[in-house]
Amino acid sequence: MSMNRKILAMLTVMTGIGVATICPAQDTPKGGGDKSQQKTVQLKLEKFKQASSTNFASSLKLPFESLASLGFRIEQARKDSDPVALAALANELGVAEKVSGKKADVTSADLAKEATELASLRGVPEELQALVLMTSDTSAQSRLNTQLEAAKQLRARRAADAKAAAGGSGDAASPQSLRGTVQVINLTDDELEIRINGFRSGRSFANSSIFLTFFDVPGGTTRLEAISFFEGLKAFKTIEQDVSFTTFVIQEN
Repeated sequence: MSMNRKILAMLTVMTGIGVATICPAQDTPKGGGDKSQQKTVQLKLEKFKQASSTNFASSLKLPFESLASLGFRIEQARKDSDPVALAALANELGVAEKVSGKKADVTSADLAKEATELASLRGVPEELQALVLMTSDTSAQSRLNTQLEAAKQLRARRAADAKAAAGGSGDAASPQSLRGTVQVINLTDDELEIRINGFRSGRSFANSSIFLTFFDVPGGTTRLEAISFFEGLKAFKTIEQDVSFTTFVIQEN
């Protein structure tokens, strides 16, 4: 891709009641929120190191056959947004590093950190529990255990909300949930994958516009990502969950 070619995408977060869906750009949701609070955040798509371009066998000087496919397996775990797979690959690479005494461009520490951050972002109890068992870092284990308990409590509350709603004694959606709509205007020649808090939320095709409605829980942060795995480009921004009418303008660096 020519670096002179402009890449531009806009992500607009605004409050509004809805369900998880994708709708055409002309069907702009009408929702609440104070438009006077509208703000624009500038982001740039940056190149990221793709593990598939790393020759682990050569870098570590080892004859392990598994190293030939390690980079591709790391990229697949990233595409799948799978923290458990990333943690397992981090452990695999860590063993190879100990045997070799060397390190490649992508290290086991890098992967372990990436796996932990992704699991924390997603907040899935089973994933957090798996990472507790897979890490030997006591500090990381402590943080993950705290997040695991919080994730279990959140799941229990959501189950109670669903049961109450089914019985007609509550709303269909928890009042503690944030209902937001993300507008993605992709004016690039690239297909971008849009993720919200580590979950694949939609696909933005080149030169197109979509709306993605999502549910989340207030009190923390929301991370939005636009990724082109084909080109190895990524842009992301972390915002407070109660921020509404925020426009993210993404262009190539």
